[in-house]
Amino acid sequence: MATVQEQTTRVVARPPFWRDVRVLRVVGQVVAVVVVFFFLRWLYNNLLDNLDRLGISPSFDFLYGPTNFQIPFNAEFDPRS
Repeated sequence: MATVQEQTTRVVARPPFWRDVRVLRVVGQVVAVVVVFFFLRWLYNNLLDNLDRLGISPSFDFLYGPTNFQIPFNAEFDPRS
């Protein structure tokens, strides 16, 4: 007597793409990057607006100017340099 083996194939139903964990991870990371980008952009624009309102230039030119104060206990320092 011959036995017949029946092969069954299981078809795994894939979830729709909006419920797929891999898609949700990528979308979540993209949304997080966009939110951080716009927050940093808002913060930078706020900084520039406030510096402009106060009349301060956003540069490092102050590093090349004189200090106009004396450092105590240092005879070799000239505040005009």
